[in-house]
Amino acid sequence: MDREKLNNYLKILRSTFYIDAETIICQYPMALKPYLVEGINARNGNIDNWNDFIKFVKINSNARVRNMDNAGQIHSYTGIFSYDSNSKGIIFCISFPFKLYGFYYAKLEEYDKNKIIERLDYFPFDEEMKNYKTWIKNAIQKYFPFLEEFDNFYAKHKIEKIIIGAFDKHQNLDLYRAIFSTNEHGIL
Repeated sequence: MDREKLNNYLKILRSTFYIDAETIICQYPMALKPYLVEGINARNGNIDNWNDFIKFVKINSNARVRNMDNAGQIHSYTGIFSYDSNSKGIIFCISFPFKLYGFYYAKLEEYDKNKIIERLDYFPFDEEMKNYKTWIKNAIQKYFPFLEEFDNFYAKHKIEKIIIGAFDKHQNLDLYRAIFSTNEHGIL
């Protein structure tokens, strides 16, 4: 485990949101931290890049691509790339305060004869999914060359207490979800 990388993620998290002990003394509504305001402004300033990126992915793939920018956080964008008759998908996110992009993965499985469940994971389920992820990653780098990829090895690191934005209070939230989006999107 690269402790320095995890500490860097947590340092930026503390600059952006109220976490751990800070959440105990905070009263609602919260003032947005300056680093979060900068991230929100960067997000808003990149709306054309985001829309061009989504358009590029839609035109150049045989997948169903959904722009979930209104269902994410105020500091990030989220999109869904689903394929194989919509039974598999990659959820891709961009977080501007963190200057990161990240991925998580979805797969529908038959649970019972008449019941399908959706599995979500921070790692691809198969080689095909890895290949699609690489293709999406290359497209993200084309439109957002100033961003780096989040290391999913740290995705499940728990943040004990966090307030995202002014009102959104959580306990035991995965680091990935704190950075990108507390909304857990799937392909359903």
